Amino acid sequence: MGRRIREFARLPDGGNARPTRYNGGVNLAGKTAVVTGAAVRLGRAVALELAEHGADVAVHYGSHSDEAAAVVRTIQREYGRRAVAVQADLSDPVRAAAALFAAVNKEFGRADVLVNNAAIYEPGDFGAITEDHWDRHLGLNLKAPFFLAQRFAEQFDGDEGAIVNILCRRATRPTAEDLPYTAAKAGLAALTKGLALRLAPRIRVNGVAPGEMLPPTGRHTDPEEWDRQTAAHIPLRRVGGSVPVARAVRYLCEADFVTGETLHVTGGDHL
Repeated sequence: MGRRIREFARLPDGGNARPTRYNGGVNLAGKTAVVTGAAVRLGRAVALELAEHGADVAVHYGSHSDEAAAVVRTIQREYGRRAVAVQADLSDPVRAAAALFAAVNKEFGRADVLVNNAAIYEPGDFGAITEDHWDRHLGLNLKAPFFLAQRFAEQFDGDEGAIVNILCRRATRPTAEDLPYTAAKAGLAALTKGLALRLAPRIRVNGVAPGEMLPPTGRHTDPEEWDRQTAAHIPLRRVGGSVPVARAVRYLCEADFVTGETLHVTGGDHL
């Protein structure tokens, strides 16, 4: 126990003393945030939320180039912050992480916040799941966040960094369906705690676990009907949309005495 306490008490590089008490939270103004999968849906909302509160944003995208460009324009015009769209294929996690942070460091100098939002979700019956299906889910949903966190930590030279991993209510409440996706998100929940220990005290690592916030892409033609059907089994009897998730992410970016936590944003659906 004594050895562990001494490890966590070490000063950061340079010997600068850290505050020993709560210092009021992190101000995002002037910080740089990297948000993966930021062109659409939850990622877009997160990018705009962080920009509204003063952060410059690297808008990562895989294939939604037009949507990413639109997010960049919104950040620049409405919030007056710097923004750049960066393409990287996270199905090749190691190369993508290197390319993404090379672009970020060239444009901004460094990143202070990493939001691992990009994910893949492909429903599949248990007996029909293939090795390729399994590898895609584990690769993009679990392997990519690890190597992005690794690159983020390598380039970080400040005192107050933050990583927020977007999980899922299934990460802590597994179902019998879509097991590759569920296993990857459960692994990301464990990785969140492990990274929180490994990267303390300079980088805090937390997770946000949304419930059913938005209609699944391409599988519901009537959003209002989806809202009604979904709300019926949520304790708060309503769906959340993207805004509560974005606000939860911002809270964890600013909350400088919170690390290793998973914040459920489900309306009670994880209970």
